[in-house]
Amino acid sequence: MGYPGSPAELHHIISNTGMGKKATNYEVIPLCPHHHRNSEESYHHSPKKFDDKWGTQEDLLKETLEKKALQEEMQRLF
Repeated sequence: MGYPGSPAELHHIISNTGMGKKATNYEVIPLCPHHHRNSEESYHHSPKKFDDKWGTQEDLLKETLEKKALQEEMQRLF
């Protein structure tokens, strides 16, 4: 979310889905590979460490949806 120009991977929100189930394709946040799965601070390596540093999945989903809505509004106006 904070690395413009880097490729994004879609991280499916994990909460409220039950063991071993991922969220729908509408409940995703864009994460670069480093923060998604390729480092010690990635979500899949240490969810708690990730949440402590970047916020919860739900917080990031809300931020993503707000940014998307703002982009859509700007496109509509201009």
